[in-house]
Amino acid sequence: MSSEAEDFAPVPPNDVDGDSAAPTNELVMPARWCKACNTAVVPIGKGRCPVCGKFTNGNSMKLRDSVSESRRNEIIHALIADFGEPQSTVARSQLGALADVLAKLWKARPGTTEHVRLVHAQQQLVAALRESMRVDRLATLRRLRQAARGGNA
Repeated sequence: MSSEAEDFAPVPPNDVDGDSAAPTNELVMPARWCKACNTAVVPIGKGRCPVCGKFTNGNSMKLRDSVSESRRNEIIHALIADFGEPQSTVARSQLGALADVLAKLWKARPGTTEHVRLVHAQQQLVAALRESMRVDRLATLRRLRQAARGGNA
């Protein structure tokens, strides 16, 4: 006779006849640390702790529309390598906005209205960033020339 624990064992969703050879469609997430429970747990759904129901670190709910900070920094470093270090606040802001647009663009499906909107935003931001960088270089050259003349304009 089977024990009581075996009688109430959970059955996987694809396991109708008790044959567990069929693959499941569920994503298996790596173990994460739950700050509320102070335990290592395997999150369920989009990153919730199965014990207390709170979100664990690295959950995907907060990333629905935003860009992860590490991905954004990676893109910013690549853009700095392409365009150079921005000198003005406007150029730094445009660089950050372009990084956000590029991260969202890489996730968007080609042909959708969101993809078209992001491509258009990317083109506008690149043109604006190039102009800002050009203005920054001209301002730097003017300051250098003025310093070479002795400070008199």
